[in-house]
Amino acid sequence: MTLIHHDFKNTEDTTNKDDKKEVLIPGYQLRLELSFSSPSIWRTIKVPGTATLSDLHRIIQICFGWDDDATHRFLVGKIFYNPPPLCNENNHCETDFQLHELEEGMGFIFSYIYDGGSGWECEITLEDKIKDAKTIPTPQLIAADRAFPPQSFDDIHEYQDVLQQLERENADIGQILGSYNLSGDYDPAQFDLKAINNRLKTY
Repeated sequence: MTLIHHDFKNTEDTTNKDDKKEVLIPGYQLRLELSFSSPSIWRTIKVPGTATLSDLHRIIQICFGWDDDATHRFLVGKIFYNPPPLCNENNHCETDFQLHELEEGMGFIFSYIYDGGSGWECEITLEDKIKDAKTIPTPQLIAADRAFPPQSFDDIHEYQDVLQQLERENADIGQILGSYNLSGDYDPAQFDLKAINNRLKTY
């Protein structure tokens, strides 16, 4: 009879060590810029890759001061993603997709359309990839420029036209702004980064 000896003390773990490594979900630095705005109206944010498109919708609303009182949808790559009321078996729902799952499409085409074709469009640019989403516990606004046009304007073109009127010599600023329910001290160049970040933290 042959005896087989085995040293169990020196047994090595043959499990693939790579399988034990935690898979890190990245975060992203995104630039949000209103299409056709001149000078550019933009925000730069950091968001975890675990955020869904639905989360990003709320973040964009906060960053630009919108009231979320109109329809919206995302275009990522060549696919439109809709909010739950507009979801059906023939289209994609924004609540079902996290950003890290859409990374390839985000680098190709990434747009947010608010209030249909006659409203506002935000171009989203993937500026940087952050290794670990856990380093971004809440969405952060890290830079911005210019106030967002109040929703009393129908679209960016109407807003740009009003800005041109305000720049004209002898313009009646009070009357122009009053017709859009704005006070005479409205400043299109100002924004409050701290206030926006406070809202993002509570979200």
